[in-house]
Amino acid sequence: MKIGIFTLWQTKENYGAVLQCYALIKYLSNRGHDVKLVKNIDAGCKKQSVFHRIITLICMLFKGKSFPYKISSTNNTPTKIVDRGFSSFFDKYIPSYQKEFSSEDLESIQLDADVLICGSDQVWSTVSPVYYLQMKGSFKRVAYAASFGGFDIINIFDRKKVSLWMKSFDLITVREQEGIEKCKSLGCKATVVPDPTLLLEKSDYLSIADENYETGHKPYLLLYLLGNTMELEVKKIMDFAHNNGLEVKYVASHGREDKYDKIYPTIEQWLTLYRDAKYVITNSFHGTVFSLIFEVPFITIPLAGCYSRMNGRIEGLLGVINLSERIFSGDLSYLFKPIDFEYITRIRIDGRKTVLSLLNSIGI
Repeated sequence: MKIGIFTLWQTKENYGAVLQCYALIKYLSNRGHDVKLVKNIDAGCKKQSVFHRIITLICMLFKGKSFPYKISSTNNTPTKIVDRGFSSFFDKYIPSYQKEFSSEDLESIQLDADVLICGSDQVWSTVSPVYYLQMKGSFKRVAYAASFGGFDIINIFDRKKVSLWMKSFDLITVREQEGIEKCKSLGCKATVVPDPTLLLEKSDYLSIADENYETGHKPYLLLYLLGNTMELEVKKIMDFAHNNGLEVKYVASHGREDKYDKIYPTIEQWLTLYRDAKYVITNSFHGTVFSLIFEVPFITIPLAGCYSRMNGRIEGLLGVINLSERIFSGDLSYLFKPIDFEYITRIRIDGRKTVLSLLNSIGI
């Protein structure tokens, strides 16, 4: 089958976002399908009208909710963007349709595909017809491990619209348990499946890791942090590492500004860093996932403030595998507690069986 993938791909710093795209394409290609990324270049919502915003605010006040969608950076200082070679990775490993599409092309998109898949990642953190696959055509429509990212569809008109869009799907799967309830409230049935990165083996990632990237001979702590506000200061992590004789290799996204030295690896080098790490501390969902894949003891730092709504994805992931204690709650020494990775492997195998059964049920 010919399959088109719609996902979040326009990033220059988020390793997990790119690798989940790579993993889904790789997994489906291994099943014999011709899979390509659809490069949608402005798939977010169009700017809301004043009326739309007023209705949303009224609905939120009626439900007793505070406004959770304003995203603030960790500081107001412009951040220098460092090229991490993501474009080269896409060119080498992620096949795509040659033409890039905008939301204005929605009515006229002509895709040579039998199946359209939206996902994974937080594709449903906005109300976009693109990420609900509302293109004209006789495609099978599938949501794979779609995530709302803590986003609640409050506006009654949006809810009606999204509910209608969802009914056009042949299969809906979500990444988190909270997605099940949100789909149910919209009148649709969904199933939880693993993030696509968990569908591949460690060896699949090692095959594209940079063998020539030198990580050194000393045991090190890999510190991978997104720019979001979190519930622990970087200084306390650095002090903890120093007190335990650990070198720190610090990879941060562009939004994180502090006084500590950082490195900016390519995706292939980032995988090598995970391969050789003694420990990992991260505030990232995919940073946590790759700790599991590479079987590295880790601690995940919860996000804080307006970002805390995004913690559900990590809480859900680690809750299923009985590793909730790896979510930081005041004691970094849990980093040294052993993890039963064999148990996690068994759960991952069961998850893959679920995915296989669901795809087979709709002929993919």
